[in-house]
Amino acid sequence: MDDLKDLVMEAHKRDIKVLLDYVANHTSPDSQMLKEKPSDWFNPKKDIVNWNNQEEIEKGWIYGLPDLNQDNPEVKNFLIENALWWINETNIDGMRLDTVRHVSKSFWNEFANAIKTEYPDFYLLGEVWNDNPRYLEQYRQLGIDGMTDYPLFKGIRSAFTRFGKTATLINAIKQREIYSNAEINGIFIDNHDNKRLISNASENGQEYLKQALAFIMTYPSIPIIYYGTEIGMEGGDDPDNRQDMKWEITKDSEVLTFYKKLAELRSNNISVKEGSIELLDYDSYFFSYMRKKDDKSVIVIMNLQSKEKNVTINIPISANYKNILTNKVYVIKGNKLEVALQPFDILLLESK
Repeated sequence: MDDLKDLVMEAHKRDIKVLLDYVANHTSPDSQMLKEKPSDWFNPKKDIVNWNNQEEIEKGWIYGLPDLNQDNPEVKNFLIENALWWINETNIDGMRLDTVRHVSKSFWNEFANAIKTEYPDFYLLGEVWNDNPRYLEQYRQLGIDGMTDYPLFKGIRSAFTRFGKTATLINAIKQREIYSNAEINGIFIDNHDNKRLISNASENGQEYLKQALAFIMTYPSIPIIYYGTEIGMEGGDDPDNRQDMKWEITKDSEVLTFYKKLAELRSNNISVKEGSIELLDYDSYFFSYMRKKDDKSVIVIMNLQSKEKNVTINIPISANYKNILTNKVYVIKGNKLEVALQPFDILLLESK
C-alpha cells in the first residue's frame, strides 16, 4: 500500500493522474471471499448461453469466475464502501470499471452517485464490451463519465489490417454524436482480451500499427495505450497477448520513435488537443479528416493499401500546411488538395 501511495504522490508531482482497475462483477476462484462470505453473496453458478439476454449477462458467470450478487444489499454496500476506501486511502484520480454490462444498471447508478457525491471530479471509465454506441450511452447516463469505445475499436480493427477497408471505421466516427461526452471516452488499439493489432494484421503489421496509433492520437477522445503497443510488441490470443514487457525493444524501436512524435503533436497542437473533428473525403481504402480549433487545423490522411493511390480531398479552408513527419509543404488552392499517397502513407498536415 505504501508503494501505491508513493506512486500516486510522485505521479501528481508530474501532473500525471492515476487510475485503478476496479472489478465489481466477480472475484477469483481462489478468493478468500468464497470461504468467508455466505453463498448469497454470489449468483448461482451458471454460464452465459445467450449473450443477447441482459439477465443472463448480469447473473451468469464469465470464464468460470464467481459472480457477485449486487442485489444483496450487503454486497452492494461492501463494493461501494470498498471503492470509496481505495480513493480515500490512495488519493487516486479515477477507476477503470471492469465488465460493466455484467452488473445491473441500478447498481452502477448508485455506485457512481456515491463516488461523485464525495469526489465530484473523480473519473469513471466503464468497460462495456458492445459494438452499439446507443447501448454504451445507457451506462453513461447512469453517471459513468466515459466508455471504452468498442464500436470505434471494431472500426480500427476492420481498417488497419490486411485487406482492411474503412467502412466500419467511418461509420463509428459518424456515430460519435450518439455519445453525450465522446471526448472523455477511452479509445484503444490493443487490450488484454484481444490479439494485438500488429499480430492480427499479419503482413505489414507494423505499418498498420503506426496508422492505428496516428489515428487514436489525433482523434478527439482519450487514447489508451496497452503496454507494449508503443514499441510494436506482438501477441496472439489470450494469454499470448499478456507477455512481459519487452524492455530491450525500447532501445531501438521505430514504432516508439513514431509514437513519441504523435505524443508531442497531441500535447502541443491546440487543434488536436481541443479542436472539433470533421470527416473529409474517403473511399474504401483511404480516409481523411480535419481537427480544427479557431484558425488552426490539422489534416490527417491515410492510405490503407500497399500501393500508391491518387486522391483529391476537398478542404473547407485555404491555407498552407506542413507535414510534421516529413516537413513537406502543401498549399491548398481552390479548397482542394491533390496528392499521390504512397503505400500505407500517413500525412499529418499542420496549418502554418
